[in-house]
Amino acid sequence: VNEGAALDAAAAVHLRHAIAAAGAAPALVALLAEYQPPGSVAEQTAIGAAQALTWLAKGHASNQRVIAGAGAIPMLVALLEHEEEATSA
Repeated sequence: VNEGAALDAAAAVHLRHAIAAAGAAPALVALLAEYQPPGSVAEQTAIGAAQALTWLAKGHASNQRVIAGAGAIPMLVALLEHEEEATSA
């Protein structure tokens, strides 16, 4: 691992912590809850929120607990199920 990559990884962990500490996880979960039918603007917002939650959770156990505690897991599963239905139709 080169020094630059190690610094980037450390910076990412710091950013994940700072963003979550600012209250981003509950706000992103609220956006995730706004999921609407495929093709809608709200669907794209929910997908973006899911992507942001994934980034916050990556390698950060305390963020994972906050995200799960905010109720994101059932909503993420529902979003995946809706996306699967949309792609198989």
